[in-house]
Amino acid sequence: MKQHTVTRFANRMAIVACLLAVTAFLAGSWQARAEAATASESTANEPSATLADLTPGVILDGRAMLLSHYNPSNMLRLAVVLKPAHPEEAHQYLEDIQDKNSPNFHQFLDPEEWADRFGPTREAEQAVVDWAQKNGFTVTYRYNHRLAVDLEAPAGVIEKALHITINSYQLPELNGHEARTVFSNDRDPQLPASVGAIVDAVLGLDSVAVLRPVGGSGRVVPQPDYIPGLAIQDMGSAQKDADPDAVRALAERLDLEPEVTPPPAGYYEPSDFFSATGYDYRALMNQGHCCNPTHASGHSPRESSIAIAAFGDVSFSDIAGFHAAFPYLAYNVDKIKVDGGYA
Repeated sequence: MKQHTVTRFANRMAIVACLLAVTAFLAGSWQARAEAATASESTANEPSATLADLTPGVILDGRAMLLSHYNPSNMLRLAVVLKPAHPEEAHQYLEDIQDKNSPNFHQFLDPEEWADRFGPTREAEQAVVDWAQKNGFTVTYRYNHRLAVDLEAPAGVIEKALHITINSYQLPELNGHEARTVFSNDRDPQLPASVGAIVDAVLGLDSVAVLRPVGGSGRVVPQPDYIPGLAIQDMGSAQKDADPDAVRALAERLDLEPEVTPPPAGYYEPSDFFSATGYDYRALMNQGHCCNPTHASGHSPRESSIAIAAFGDVSFSDIAGFHAAFPYLAYNVDKIKVDGGYA
């Protein structure tokens, strides 16, 4: 009997302890909700600032036909771009590092140095992060230069936070480009004035503007509005030096075509990348330091690499095949998925 009484007492104490724990949890949850509501209310009572020129012209002028309200549960990614603290000084610095007569010629800064000298303050970036999290966004990436903060959220959350409506539209054929369906904001976004004062733009509110091949030909490859995954993910690298014999042979025949096996018709050759449509090769040569800005001995360093942005996956075997056809070239390729990647 005594043992039974002790057991009942222990059971009752356990029940009481559980009830206390639940009560404490509910009280903590209520307090957290109250604090969030207070923060939201204070933001709502703050005057707003409109970020101008962030609605596509085809939406504003009616060329795009409204189809329907975009699904508010669909996830989208945004990039909040912050204003640099000293834009005039930053512009002058960029001019100086390319001016051979400037004491700042080739005095390069790493991202952290640039941010501390010209970029947004840490407090400004944190203010954007705080606003985003209070309004239901997930912060997916913060950069060491502090010029942008990557976010993601359901479309409905974005609409409420930025005071916009996101719709689906039908684009007509424009400038020789095909008709297609897109999503877009219907008006310029608004932010609390304290946040709007430090933000330059919010990118990702529409799919109207798309990248196209530099040659100007080809149709847009359909792509998802959102892809799950990390904002930035390293997917490996590949590297190979130039063949010294091929480089020597090319140097001896500067005015002649190098003896290489060209790729099949329709594939890129080195001369395609040297053309002004890809990048201004002659301007680099006129600088007198193409392509070795840090004066590394014997080769051009990674800092001078030409970046080729591709939509979709990049095959290392294709890069190796290109090098086999043109062995006087070297390559150092890093494959990085951005915003989940797309293959």
